[in-house]
Amino acid sequence: MSREVKEESPDLYQQVISDLVNGTMPMGRKLNISALSKKYEVSNSPIREVLHRLQADGFVKISANQGARTIELDRNEIENIIETLEVFELYLMEWIASLAIPGLVDNLHAINDKLLALEGDDINQITALDTEFHYEILRHHYNERAIKIWRVQRTALDIFTTSLEKSPARIVDMHTEHRELIELIRVQNTAELMQRTAKHIKSSKEYVDRQLKLMRK
Repeated sequence: MSREVKEESPDLYQQVISDLVNGTMPMGRKLNISALSKKYEVSNSPIREVLHRLQADGFVKISANQGARTIELDRNEIENIIETLEVFELYLMEWIASLAIPGLVDNLHAINDKLLALEGDDINQITALDTEFHYEILRHHYNERAIKIWRVQRTALDIFTTSLEKSPARIVDMHTEHRELIELIRVQNTAELMQRTAKHIKSSKEYVDRQLKLMRK
């Protein structure tokens, strides 16, 4: 009896992204279309479409001779990604800081408080919550193109940092920095919020740099 193949799922792209972020689909891995078709229970055609979309977003490289392969980020690329995120996050945050968005402060507290309930080895969930926290703020901006660029770059960073150790002290620091941002959003202190956002991004960059040095030892 032939295996029944499901129709393309509308969130197939997001399923693959999730597997990239959580390490199920490691960096630098060659991708087999038939194997992916079996894994996600879809035909080869939607898999090819997703791979080309992933290539356009910079998560997969496709060549005529070697086929499709997931990205493999080096230190220079990570630094470039963080610099790009800083530019877009500050741009998006500045406009949002002047708004009183109903429910935003409560939503941010709810997301942020989940961090303290996690263990340090629950790296995937820590990464997901940190990204969710920032997206909950930035998604309210009117410039959807800028938000998309931020999300693509943030996903690239998540794919890399999900493999990095996050100590209990690091989680507490993230939670504290997030609370500072929430309070400044609540009181609509734009100038201080921009400074704190830049400081938070710098803190993340320094953390990644330290982890990279440890990985090279």
